[in-house]
Amino acid sequence: MGTNYYVSRPACKTPCDHCTEGREEIHLGKSSSGWEFTFRGQSEFSPGSYLDDWITLALSGDIKDEYGTEVPFSQLWYRIMMAQSGQVPNGYENQGHTFIESDFS
Repeated sequence: MGTNYYVSRPACKTPCDHCTEGREEIHLGKSSSGWEFTFRGQSEFSPGSYLDDWITLALSGDIKDEYGTEVPFSQLWYRIMMAQSGQVPNGYENQGHTFIESDFS
């Protein structure tokens, strides 16, 4: 069984009165029992700094699991670190973490 995590943030980088209601949900990754956390890579991530870019993205809004439960970044990061001794899915590694740019459930 696994759990997907998302960051919910304003659709605009500089939200104004007419767009404050719009939000975008960006997939951060998935935690699956017995596996390392699988980070969802983004095309705008800079080569060599995927983890730093991922952390910046994760901190850019509210983090929620697929069931709508809000998860503080510190709690998500703790879960990620605890899972790092699991199996590695297909993907690419950067700074010791696995990233996959395709969609997964």
